[in-house]
Amino acid sequence: MVEHNLLSNITETELAYIAGLIDADGCISASKFKSKYSYVYVRVRVCMTDKSVIDFLASRVGGRTCIMKRRPPRRPIFQWQLCGRSNMVFLQRLHPYLLIKKHIAHLALELIEKQSGSYYNNEQEEIYLHIKFLNRKGINKLSN
Repeated sequence: MVEHNLLSNITETELAYIAGLIDADGCISASKFKSKYSYVYVRVRVCMTDKSVIDFLASRVGGRTCIMKRRPPRRPIFQWQLCGRSNMVFLQRLHPYLLIKKHIAHLALELIEKQSGSYYNNEQEEIYLHIKFLNRKGINKLSN
C-alpha cells in the first residue's frame, strides 16, 4: 500500500514529472479477479528500459518493481506498478497533472470509490469496461 507520508514528501515538480511518465510510458488499467467473490482492481504501471526511472518511482511512490529479461540484443524492460486501493491517494495527487490519461485516472478513482464495502456490481462493470475500451490499441482517445 502507498504510504501516505511517502506521498506527502513528493514535490509538485515530481508529481508533474511522474504524470508525464505515466502519460507517455505508463498505463492505468483495471483487471478482474475471480474467486468466491469477483472484484476489480486498479493498476498503474510504467515499463521502460531505463532502470533509474523505475527506481525513482519506487523510491518516491512505493509499489513493486520487476525486470522482464529479453533475448539479446534487446535490452531488459524494467517495470514499476502500484495495485489496488493504494492507487486512490496516488491518483488523486496525480490527477491534476495528467493530460492524456486524465479521463482514465478519473474512471479508476471512481471504480476504487465504488469498491468500498460492496461486492462487484453492474456499476463497477460499466466503469471497468469503459477503462478497458479506452486502453485498447489503435483508438484515438483525443476524439472522446
